Amino acid sequence: MGWESEGVNASQARDVRGEILVNIRTAEGFQSLKEKRDLDNAKKEKAKIEKELEQRKDISFGALAQEYLKWAKDAKKSFKDDEGRYRNHLAPMLAKKIAREIGVLDIERIKKTLSKKKVGKKGGQLSPATVKHCIVLTRQIFNYAITRKLFNGGNPVSETLKSRKGFVKGNSNKRTRFLTREEANSLLEKIQESSLQTHHICCSSLYTGLRMGKYLRSLGKTLT
Repeated sequence: MGWESEGVNASQARDVRGEILVNIRTAEGFQSLKEKRDLDNAKKEKAKIEKELEQRKDISFGALAQEYLKWAKDAKKSFKDDEGRYRNHLAPMLAKKIAREIGVLDIERIKKTLSKKKVGKKGGQLSPATVKHCIVLTRQIFNYAITRKLFNGGNPVSETLKSRKGFVKGNSNKRTRFLTREEANSLLEKIQESSLQTHHICCSSLYTGLRMGKYLRSLGKTLT
């Protein structure tokens, strides 16, 4: 009855039975209906995973950005700033590009283009601080996508920062420097020794770009 409801006719059932008998004699392949179903389900699951991976392979930066902005809408007070910077400055250059094809040269080109971009009625250039915020936002979008398994590649902004010292500059008097992967791992190991909870918070902050206060507020919203 079970197979009939699945569209398997008597002839097909006999063929499967014959396969099972042959497999039992040769000690190969599935040797029961349950094993055949399990094998078929495993093949379907594998095909599903391969399809998802193939889709992620060619995912656009715009799709990653939309996922990030959905999350940021509830998690970050600066969401409107992020949304505006993406829509006005990053989307025209990056939205349609395949994420895995974005490299160091693209990030350098983005910075150069934004630095010369004219805005406002007077046609003034974007401030260095705004250019910096756009580059940092690009980095955060990639980090978010990588953490959420939406993207399997690397972060081109991080690669750019490694090869170009002082690449990100703004008008702020605050000194900005990004930790290297080795520095971040060393710091997290030290923090974990003293507080596992603080370690988890720092990991979330590292991958999302949230400061402590914003992280705790977003955590509170999640809990409520």
